[in-house]
Amino acid sequence: MALSIGTIKEIKGLVIAKGMQGEERVLKVGDTLFLRIRYVPLEQTRK
Repeated sequence: MALSIGTIKEIKGLVIAKGMQGEERVLKVGDTLFLRIRYVPLEQTRK
């Protein structure tokens, strides 16, 4: 089982959680953060 390291209290913009098996999900306030998951903030505008 993954180790919980915290909970999102505030978020600005989009942040994607990328799991070890390649799965992705968009994070929202209240989501739990886990050890060994990659968190990637996405830019608001792309050039």
